[in-house]
Amino acid sequence: MNENDKKNKWDYLAHLAQKEEDEFRKISVYNDLFALDKSTQLDKVFNQLEIFVKKYANSITTSQIRNIYNKIVKIKDTKDLKLMRPNLAYIAARQDNDNAKTFTVFIDHLIQQVNSQDELESFKKVMEAIVAYHKFHAKN
Repeated sequence: MNENDKKNKWDYLAHLAQKEEDEFRKISVYNDLFALDKSTQLDKVFNQLEIFVKKYANSITTSQIRNIYNKIVKIKDTKDLKLMRPNLAYIAARQDNDNAKTFTVFIDHLIQQVNSQDELESFKKVMEAIVAYHKFHAKN
């Protein structure tokens, strides 16, 4: 695959991840992902997270999602979270299917929105919910 093909593939995956973000925006809960402690619609947030995870549950393994989560939960500041983005790109590149890659790119998009300590703590809770829903819905 040449560089142009790789860029087109990344753009395609980013487009798919954007569509997932739009699903959260449609019901006005996207910003709540980064402010769970202040959210007045936690049920809607977690219901949408479950829908998202259910859609991709069998495209990424439990160990892959746990590896991502275990790295994120240890992060202490937003700079270290941002430094994890290349690791996610590597994980996405190793996936065999577009659904797994889209799932990983969506996580990368969320990371890009985290800019404060409070948002980091909310993001960790979001990742915890993703792991829990994945465990519940995945067949692997």
